[in-house]
Amino acid sequence: MTIKKAAKRFLENAKTKRTAAKRKPAIKMLDRDEIEGIIREQAYKLYKQRGYSHGCDVVDWLEAEKIVTKV
Repeated sequence: MTIKKAAKRFLENAKTKRTAAKRKPAIKMLDRDEIEGIIREQAYKLYKQRGYSHGCDVVDWLEAEKIVTKV
C-alpha cells in the first residue's frame, strides 16, 4: 500500500468517526406526558381485558405502570 492510499484511508476513517459522533443518540428519552400517555393506553387495555367492568381503575393504573416501567 502506498503512502497516498494509506493517507486517503486514514482520512476516510476519521470522517466516518466524526459523522458517527454527530448522530443523535439511539435511545430517545421520553418526557412525563409521553410516559403517562403510554401508561394510560396500557391501563385501558387492562380495563378492556376485564370486560370493561368498573371499580378497578386504580389497580389497572398501577399494573400498567408496572408493565410500562418494568418494575
